[in-house]
Amino acid sequence: MFKNLILLSCIVFSVLAYNKSHSECIRKYGSGSFKSPKDNCNTCTCGPNGVIACTLKACIPDRTDDNKKRNKCIRKYGSGSFKSPKDNCNTCTCGPNGACIPDRTDDDKKRDECIRKYGSDSFINPKDNCNTCTCGPNGVVACTLKACIPDRTDDNKKRDECIRKYGSGSFKSPKDNCNTCTCGPNGVIACTLIGCVNPIGSSNPNA
Repeated sequence: MFKNLILLSCIVFSVLAYNKSHSECIRKYGSGSFKSPKDNCNTCTCGPNGVIACTLKACIPDRTDDNKKRNKCIRKYGSGSFKSPKDNCNTCTCGPNGACIPDRTDDDKKRDECIRKYGSDSFINPKDNCNTCTCGPNGVVACTLKACIPDRTDDNKKRDECIRKYGSGSFKSPKDNCNTCTCGPNGVIACTLIGCVNPIGSSNPNA
């Protein structure tokens, strides 16, 4: 009998607490549906146990507070650039949400200039035509450091010019009539070094 009385008391207490939670929810939000206190786009109702039950729609963010913050920032600092309130060297502007956005630095401008010149991707180093480079955060070009095979284009042109003039084989030295020469890989004439009796331009002692 005593156990039944305790059980009955617990049930009554639970029902009262259950009804109290529901009543408190209704007093706060009303007996009908109301806007969600979390997002202002979903609707909610007070459940029988006092727990709020809401719809679960995907809401577009409310920008009203952001606009207020931006307007407050503009009233305080103006619509243009201003010195950062955190330090005395950076400049800021009022962002869309009222936050202080740092202005573009000289490094940013140099990087943009580098990208306009070479592009945002990696590019061939114009100095050696074999390493690749990118525009660094401060606008300085950063390149790989591979050992490159020298470009022989100019050497080939000089060699071709020498061959056109003297031929591809050996030929008599243009400085004397006893040594022989050939056109080197870099276009420079390479000659033997025999001591000549009568170099070109010297007088004949027996004449």
